[in-house]
Formats: sequence, C-alpha cells, structure tokens
Amino acid sequence: MLQLHYVDDSVEDVKFVERMLRSAVAIHLSSGATLQSLADRVLAQPIDCVLLDVRRPDSKSMADDVALVRAHVRAPVVFLTDTPVSDDMRLKAVEAGAEALLEKSSLSAEFIERVCKTAIIRQRTALDFLSSEDEPLFTVNGPDVQRLGAALAYIEYGLATIWNVAKDTGRSETTGLTSHMLETVQAVRAYFDEDLSASASTPLHDHLVRLYRHLRDIAQSKDVALDLRLERAWYPQVGSALMAQLGLQHLLEGIVRMCGKGDRVSVHVEKVPGGVELIIDLSRRLFSGRSELLKGRSDVVDGPMDARSSLQLGGLLLGLRPQQVALRNPLSGQQIRISL
Repeated sequence: MLQLHYVDDSVEDVKFVERMLRSAVAIHLSSGATLQSLADRVLAQPIDCVLLDVRRPDSKSMADDVALVRAHVRAPVVFLTDTPVSDDMRLKAVEAGAEALLEKSSLSAEFIERVCKTAIIRQRTALDFLSSEDEPLFTVNGPDVQRLGAALAYIEYGLATIWNVAKDTGRSETTGLTSHMLETVQAVRAYFDEDLSASASTPLHDHLVRLYRHLRDIAQSKDVALDLRLERAWYPQVGSALMAQLGLQHLLEGIVRMCGKGDRVSVHVEKVPGGVELIIDLSRRLFSGRSELLKGRSDVVDGPMDARSSLQLGGLLLGLRPQQVALRNPLSGQQIRISL
C-alpha cells in the first residue's frame, strides 16, 4: 500500500484528489491544511511520498517547504499547482529538492501512482549511492543527490579520455568496453537529473528506429541475428522521452549482450488495452524468471557483467516492476513480454 500525504489549504482541491484516488486500491491518502499535519501523520504512520500545494498560506518558498518536510521524513516531495507550469517553474522545483511539479488539471490516479513510485525508486537508488555501512553521507535533512554530479562528471571525463586513446591505438575490445561504461555513467547522470513532471505519450516506434543501428552493431559483434519489426505505437510514460529511450536502449542491449554466437533475437510491439507490449523472442531460454531478468541475473547462461549492468539500468530507467514482465517458454526458445 502506497502511503501518501497531501498538504493543501483548499478543501475543494483536497476533495478533488481524494475522489480521484478513491478507485486506487493500492494508495492510502491522508491530508492536512499545513505542514504541521505531516509532522502529526509521521508519528502515526510512515509516509512514502508527500504531495504539497505550492500556494499555501504557510509556504514561504519551495526550498523552505522541502527543508521542512526533510525535518520530519525522507520521503520524496511532489509539488502540485492549479496554474500552468513553465519550464522555469519546474526547474525551480527540482532545484529546491522536489521530484516534480505537476498541474492539478493533468492529474489522474494512475499518473499520481506512477510519478510517486518512480520518485520513491529514484530516491532509494540515491541512498544506495550516497551511503556506506560505516559512514552515511546524507544528513538528517535527506540525501543530496547533486553531490553525485562532480563524481560522475569526473568518471565520465576519464572514460571519454580512455575511449579516445583506445580508438586512436586500435584497441577495439577496450573501446567497446569503455564505450559501454561511458553510456552507463551518462544514463545514471540523466536519471538523477530527470524531471518527473515531464509526461507524455511516447512514440515507441521512433525510439526503436533510433536504437536499431546501435543494437545491430552490438549483435554483429557477438554474431547474433537481430530482427526489429516496427509498428506505430505510443505508451504513457513518467519523465522525458530521453529517459524512455535510454531505458529501452539499455534493456534491449542487455538482452542482446546476454546472447551468444548463433542466437537469434526478434523485437516487435503489440498494442494492448491500456498501452503496448514490447515483445522479445529469443531462440533459446536465457532467464528462469522475471525477477532474474530485471536484476540482470541468469541461472541459465553465464551473462557478462556489461549485460547484467545494462539489464538493471534499463529496468530502473523505465521504472519496470516484476508484474510488468512475463516470460513464456515454448518448445524452443523464450518469449519476453514487457507491458509499458
């Protein structure tokens, strides 16, 4: 059960959100007119995500609001407003420490659930990066994800330098490994910089067209036959089109990298009620379960480290949950169906 707390002095808006979430069996919503209600709520029940109206009488600024929330709970913060949101306003919300700034007129139960769950996963990932068993690197006010920026930028610069040297000296194996590591770091940086307010129907087929050459080159290097069949299809996403493309890239790349010489991989899309399914047909069985796929593990084949990291990163960027993945094992091969 997702525990949300909504702070808004408008009784009408609170009732609006309550009615909207009434049909969402996996969400429990509490509410209050001021941030003091959050302090009282935390004493009684843990909070997974905090929704804050921007224009409350007790609000001085978005940065102050986030700081006050952090004094009580480490849950991610999502701001709501009843006015049109500009890119500058979204940027200010993210810089203040919030995960997103959403217009109330665009809300739905499904959208709120997707944004909050994505925010929770991203914050937990940040905690994993920023903490160690001996000496936690975050304060009582919560993790400062921006502290990752300098470290990741340094790693990215170093990998880019190694890649250029390897390319100039003709070391193709080093170039391929370094290129994959560089792509991984760039994707992680984009993930933590992502504005969850950006949400739209993503043209899945456009992403696959852009990724085809990249995936084809990897498949050819491993002597794997790759077939990509395209159909125009859209799916609702949380976050930007860039994040959707990076997620698809690393997920499919991980599956291709799991394959061996002579394997065949076919990728296509089917429209289903409420969205689309990404379908990957494999010439042999690679995964024993959906959790193993999302964790980048396999007890069937000894997948290389680059394959495992790509699968984990792809699932993270797309916000995939195990229930979105289905594995089918016909007489020969394996089919992976991913609901988007």
